[in-house]
Amino acid sequence: MNAPEHRRLWRPPAGSLSARVIEWFLAQPDEELTAADIAVKFGVPRPENVHGQLAAALAGGVLERERERDGATYLYRLARQGPRKRLYLSGPMTGLPGLNFPAFHAEAARLRALGYLVVNPAEITPDPAADWHACMRADLRALLGCDAICLLDGWETSAGAHLELHVAHRVGLEVLQAREVVA
Repeated sequence: MNAPEHRRLWRPPAGSLSARVIEWFLAQPDEELTAADIAVKFGVPRPENVHGQLAAALAGGVLERERERDGATYLYRLARQGPRKRLYLSGPMTGLPGLNFPAFHAEAARLRALGYLVVNPAEITPDPAADWHACMRADLRALLGCDAICLLDGWETSAGAHLELHVAHRVGLEVLQAREVVA
């Protein structure tokens, strides 16, 4: 995808970190940077703040990120394809070991490998101690920017997944079962 197509998808506020990072990537479209690299290069005091500041560019399909094999590092890059279907992962978290984050991360990786843009609530609020209500508010905002909700096995037992599914139905999003998404 060339630069003008990226700019039609989403425009970051002038001078924002997103704008500066996108411009840098447009000049070096084959490069990848970690959050730590971005923090140093663009003066972000704490690397852990990078994802939050780039969330709109990620959701807008301009940038994408991928978890490295070490499980702790993300590589950010210019999105490699044109607009793709954006899927919101929904499933059980509360009461499960590690808030079921491993299942969310594994499914997000599988769907991204198939070419989908994936909004993963385990990446929106990675702090396991975060308040449930605050998480749901952030997750619902992210859901509204998606094309479909993608339900993980066990979603039926989750109050949050029920709420997300209800909102998805009401705003006309496509409803998918994650295990059935193959291409």
